[in-house]
Amino acid sequence: MQRRLFLLSFLVLIGLAVFANQAMADITINYGTNEGGTLYIDLQAETANQVVHLFATGIVADGGSDFMELDVQVGDGGSVLGGTDTTPVISSIDLITGTIWASASPIQSDPSVNQLIRQSTVETGSLVSADGLIGTIVFNTTGFGTGEIDFRLSGIVVEGDTFSTNFLQGTSQLTTIAPNGIIRVTAVPEPSTPMFLVGGLVGLVVRRRRLT
Repeated sequence: MQRRLFLLSFLVLIGLAVFANQAMADITINYGTNEGGTLYIDLQAETANQVVHLFATGIVADGGSDFMELDVQVGDGGSVLGGTDTTPVISSIDLITGTIWASASPIQSDPSVNQLIRQSTVETGSLVSADGLIGTIVFNTTGFGTGEIDFRLSGIVVEGDTFSTNFLQGTSQLTTIAPNGIIRVTAVPEPSTPMFLVGGLVGLVVRRRRLT
């Protein structure tokens, strides 16, 4: 009998340990394309209103979240941080439309709004226990040309303080993995030669019909 009780107690402890590990699982943010462990955001040159989606997994395992602080930096942060970068710029951040927060009476605030560095927060009226879309960022690459530039969600240093994207559950901060990446701006692809040929043939047909 004692052996059975000991075995039962042991199994209960294992179950509690597994549950605790699941409840404290890391929340991980994903975006763009993963190439060899590096996340790339692909944008086209000289183009406004380019939307990038941010997703999160692990919120369910952590038991839910009712607050998120999104910290974003492009390049060296520009003049706000004493840098020299000027583009591509952050046009807007939306943490509500179509996101996991949308049905929980969310309130978005934007404590810091600059073209290359921003802080936006969302607070909900109830605990959200769902993985998925957590927000969108709209970029404008006008004036940048082509090339690569850093994109940061963590380790952003402002006046000696370090800011990183994170989630809260009540007053408890949840362990958050917010990887940094690279914005890759490429030229808008030129129409291919076959398309030019097709267009030319269509033009000839239309012209002949008009002449006849």
